[in-house]
Amino acid sequence: MPQAKGSASRVVLDWENSFGVPKSTGKTGKIIPFNSCDLKKTRGLQSSETIRANRNPVEPYLDNIEVAGTIVFPVSLEAIGWILKAAIGEPSSTGGPTYTHVFKIGATAALASLIVEKGFTDLTTPYYELYSGMKINTLSLSVSPSGELLATCGFIGIQMAGSTTAYDSAAAALAGTKMRMSDVSLIKEGGSAVTNLRTLEIAHSNDLDGDTFVIGGAGVRGSLNEGIAKITGKLNALFNNTTLLAKATGATESSLQVTFTSGAYSLDITIPELYYAQNCPAISTPKGVLLDLDFSAYYANDAGASAIIATLVNTTASYA
Repeated sequence: MPQAKGSASRVVLDWENSFGVPKSTGKTGKIIPFNSCDLKKTRGLQSSETIRANRNPVEPYLDNIEVAGTIVFPVSLEAIGWILKAAIGEPSSTGGPTYTHVFKIGATAALASLIVEKGFTDLTTPYYELYSGMKINTLSLSVSPSGELLATCGFIGIQMAGSTTAYDSAAAALAGTKMRMSDVSLIKEGGSAVTNLRTLEIAHSNDLDGDTFVIGGAGVRGSLNEGIAKITGKLNALFNNTTLLAKATGATESSLQVTFTSGAYSLDITIPELYYAQNCPAISTPKGVLLDLDFSAYYANDAGASAIIATLVNTTASYA
């Protein structure tokens, strides 16, 4: 009997019409490229402390159901829109045949929920795990001078069901024009192009409330609500001037923008308003001195009205 291989596995995404309820009709599953997936359902056992005049343990009992995990996706111009919608919010889309999608944090709108299906398709009898009520809790990107651009997504959900039947037998494979670090065409700090950043990390959190287990709910979450979004990150720069250091020391508002371009298509991530935490450059080697700065973003009065704005230009008409 053959062992399941990661290379033959697949991940399928689809929107839910109703939170926690996979579609029974009108399925539009997308087979999305991924690098790794540790999504799983767990249900621990709790020990009983019951005393019964016998030192043997009483049978344990089941804890609540936990559905969570991380999926690492390569950032491709076609597929990343599905991730951005799930993590940030519904885009404003215009154009055709080249489309521009602008993703912003919604003031009150709930994030769209998903089904995520893990498929082990090379088993003698294929096996599928269908995760429902899934939302992206965290999304992070790390930018450096070379390598593959990856989006790391932390998911939380409510339930998983195993099956030998695929959720959507007609699921379409998403094409993938993968973005690389070398596709960075512009990086700005404080509105000016810079060339001294070595690494840039951006982390978006939706602060999902997973503590929503209810009495009589069979150990399943009753809801999954968003908190206030948190956008944080860090940069590592060549210490070749005091511009960044002065902003951190003086608590001066700044901004960051990074643009990836492939031909006529692009992905732009803009953080319009942020502060740097104070830090000082360390002299740790005889070689060049570096500066590490953490930052925290916010929305106060920028015209974009969002603490993070992602603009995607591609050939996808809609992320409905």
